[in-house]
Amino acid sequence: MLAKGFAPYFNSLDIMSLPNFYGYARMNLSNQAMTPFSFRTELDTTAENEQLGRRIRTRSREKYGQDCNIVDAIISRRLNSWKDDNKENKAVGTVPNVVNPIVLELDCKELEADGKIERMLKKAGLLTIGDIVKCSDTSLIEDHKFSLSAVEELIEYLKPFGCCLQAGGPFKKQEAVTGDKELESD
Repeated sequence: MLAKGFAPYFNSLDIMSLPNFYGYARMNLSNQAMTPFSFRTELDTTAENEQLGRRIRTRSREKYGQDCNIVDAIISRRLNSWKDDNKENKAVGTVPNVVNPIVLELDCKELEADGKIERMLKKAGLLTIGDIVKCSDTSLIEDHKFSLSAVEELIEYLKPFGCCLQAGGPFKKQEAVTGDKELESD
């Protein structure tokens, strides 16, 4: 399959019989395909710096590493959240067991919500996804004057990030703003 990209200059037998440190490449230059060519690399013979390698691996683990149990829980939660028969994750206000802490630091603009919801979040002072998931569905409606449909839309925007709103319980007094009208229900 790779040979097709190098034909008619190199065939599959040429590719399979390449010795170590040799290769074939093709490049584009100014959106023009160049003729495939062969190249040779050299073995790096500089001495390995074990101490530097250990420091790099340690820093990388500190910055990017997570406990394998947390990673497994995140993967499991995401897999379960997309199953149609999983009723628990469909309910408004279910809180994920584990959320990636990096996701919580993302700016609300990462949700790619429509302009109306983005303006409502900014007005409410909810600047990160972490700020949003600290709110309950009830507090968004009662305290920040989100409409029920806006809360439902926000829940949909949060799903791909593995997040959802906290359950706020029954609405005491729902004053949901939809456009210019205010709706009241008990």
